Amino acid sequence: MLAATRKLFAAIETFKGEAQGMADKLLGELRIGLSEALSDEVLQRIGEAIGRFRRRNQAVQIELLSAMPAELERRLLQDQLQLAIGYFSGSQTALDYQPLFDERQRLYCGRQHPLFDRETPSAADLQACDRVVHPYRFIAADEPWQGGSSSARCEQVEGSLAFILSGAHLGYLPEHIAQPWVERGGLRALPGKWDFTVQFRLANHRGHPASEAQKAFADDLLDAFGE
Repeated sequence: MLAATRKLFAAIETFKGEAQGMADKLLGELRIGLSEALSDEVLQRIGEAIGRFRRRNQAVQIELLSAMPAELERRLLQDQLQLAIGYFSGSQTALDYQPLFDERQRLYCGRQHPLFDRETPSAADLQACDRVVHPYRFIAADEPWQGGSSSARCEQVEGSLAFILSGAHLGYLPEHIAQPWVERGGLRALPGKWDFTVQFRLANHRGHPASEAQKAFADDLLDAFGE
């Protein structure tokens, strides 16, 4: 019954897309997922894409939803979203992924941590530290620093930040999240070869026909991030 219901809704969306094309006006609804804790610059680009789309001949209801990457992929697979922006696993064969932008990740410690005043901590120094298990489960294998024991785990960036600010743990954070705390003297990015970048991508379900509105919005997003 559930599968049949999903097929029915998919058929309705396809019909809407065909009808709007005939009317030369974009209609229907768009449900778009966003990763949490995006930078101001990224949000500005998304805003520009929305502005571009609104200047088209359209009457589309847009819903934005913020969630963790695994949740965004799940919602795409279950037809609860048409598009999503995040740092995805890339392993879902039912989804198409297009690169949008890169985000820099750095390894941080808090003011009370023993390495805060250490000029150049060695790999052995880091190995003796307790780390926060990185909230970005899909990219943990890309983290240059894999050592140390861990008694701290968190899915959200805010929780990881709290662990690191405690002075008891080292952990990775997006640079734009940590920078205000660095400027206030509460965090320090550890020098060395510990930085890496994460690629954020635009994802959609490849098995479901995209409406004209979805195609147009995806084009506007790609244009906004391509400038």
